[in-house]
Order: sequence, then C-alpha cells, then structure tokens
Amino acid sequence: MAEPVTFGLIASMRAAMTTVAWKTEQKCPLRDARVRSGKFRPRPRSCRRGAVLSIELLFAAPILLVLVFAIVEFGLLWSANHRVKAASQVACRIATLPASDPEELRQEMLAATSRVLQHPVFVQQHRISLESGAHAGDAVIVEVRLPMSATAPDLLRIFGFKLKGRDLVARTVMRKE
Repeated sequence: MAEPVTFGLIASMRAAMTTVAWKTEQKCPLRDARVRSGKFRPRPRSCRRGAVLSIELLFAAPILLVLVFAIVEFGLLWSANHRVKAASQVACRIATLPASDPEELRQEMLAATSRVLQHPVFVQQHRISLESGAHAGDAVIVEVRLPMSATAPDLLRIFGFKLKGRDLVARTVMRKE
C-alpha cells in the first residue's frame, strides 16, 4: 500500500512540473487554437499583459525622462552656484586688504576667483564687479556673475526652462581694513 502512494505522489509532482514548464515556455497557449479554429475567442489575461506594460511605459517614460534631466541640471547648477559663492567670498576678502594699486588688486581678485572656480569655462566666462570705499571701515561689495549656460547643458530647454540669458550671481559685502 505504501508503494502506490509514493508512486502517485511522484507522478503528481512530475505532472505539476511539466505544467509549469509548459506555461513558462508558451506565454499565450490559445494563440494557435484561435488561428486554426477561425472563431473569435478573447485572449487570456496573460497574453494581454505585454500591451498594458507598453502603454504604461509610454505614459511613464516622458515623466521619468524630464525628472532625470531636471535632477542632472539642478545638480550641475547647484555645484556651480557653490563655486560662485566661494569665489565671491575669496575676492571680497582680497578686496578688503589695503592696496596701493587698484589694477594690481583686480589682478589678485581674478587670480583668486580662477583658483576657486577651477573649471576653464567658468574661469573664462565669469565677471567680477567691485564697489569699494576709500577709507577703512567702508563697505566693500564684490559681485561674481557666471552665465548658467556655461555651467550646465540646457537639458530642459525642450520643456520650456531655458538657461540662456540667466546668470548665477553671488554678492558678498565686507568692511575694508
């Protein structure tokens, strides 16, 4: 009596395994039967799943693409903005020191901002403006501008957010020594 039960259990396991293998090999088993019979029968849900996934992808892909572009562009602008702020602070520190020649002071400021900005495009395209008082204790205002188009590729241009004509601006105010 024990043998037929074991044999029956093994047979049912083999049948289950072949059914699983058949289902994994053939996604839509009724496709061939529909063609041969010529009658319309609705497809099973497993056969329609691919169309639903492709439509979902069609709706989700542009949103994901815009999101990835926005993250990349925002990250590049954020990094460049930190560099511009640091360059403005360094230039203002140099401008607060006493100097006899204004042109020499300007050259030192340009050299310092170039070291902070580091990127060759940033160094070429940045602009510095200086408003300095004549006496000790007067305000020294340094403003560093860098075009946004130099800092990041204009990825969101096709979605209406353009970088052309916009600047990253950092303004620092300190007292003259």
